[in-house]
Amino acid sequence: MPRGGLRRQPLGGGGGCAGDDLPQGQARGYFTCLLLDGAHETAENAAALLSALEDAFRRAFEGLRREEVAPISPVPHHRGPSEVRVVQEQMDVSQGKLCLGYSVDSVDKDAVLVMDMLFGGTSNSKHFLNVREKLSLCYYAGSAYHRLKGLITVSSGIEFQNYGRAVEEILRQLEALRRGDWEDWEIEGARQSLVNSLRTMEDSAGSMEDFVMGQAAAGSDETIPGLIAALAEVTPERVRAAAESVKPDTIYFLKGKEGCA
Repeated sequence: MPRGGLRRQPLGGGGGCAGDDLPQGQARGYFTCLLLDGAHETAENAAALLSALEDAFRRAFEGLRREEVAPISPVPHHRGPSEVRVVQEQMDVSQGKLCLGYSVDSVDKDAVLVMDMLFGGTSNSKHFLNVREKLSLCYYAGSAYHRLKGLITVSSGIEFQNYGRAVEEILRQLEALRRGDWEDWEIEGARQSLVNSLRTMEDSAGSMEDFVMGQAAAGSDETIPGLIAALAEVTPERVRAAAESVKPDTIYFLKGKEGCA
């Protein structure tokens, strides 16, 4: 979007992708983000830029074979088993890999995000401070929330002989969250970590593309400022309720050929 001509300094641009590298080849293309110079960031300029870029994309790809736009298929929500599954495998490794999977029934995704950060999302989390630092049961420990499938996964590296104690202590951290066993600074730190991560995304066009595509896959049109505002409203009671909805699903342990459980 130039100032009056192609030879002048541009005011903004956009990003997207098309071609053989996409899952459906040249039949598909995606336009994912707009970037405007801060001094000219107005709704009018954004609309003009979007219109110009859509026209440019249309002209560039008008000779390609086109089909109807395929909707994004919904991701089925995971439902946990009635009993916790335990899977163990052996390989020629010197360090055990312990992973726990949890099913999440809560529809309060904002509260689950905060809960997961308390659980194992930061260096101030229950997993890091208790299982790793205080008890020295693992080399690393962290959790991740997979909102599209309703899962939380915990990953850790342990000595083979610490398997039983590590599983017990990791499960105990969830019980602590259900009881509301945390200090005010812990929940605020978890919230702030999420906010900082979201704000960092706004500095990267690639991260913004990933965020927008993820929101589209989730059927959500919530923006980063909207999500930050929603996180500010998450209360300790909602975090506890989110923890109550988390149920152990699967315990996986990769051990060495001489390892013992």
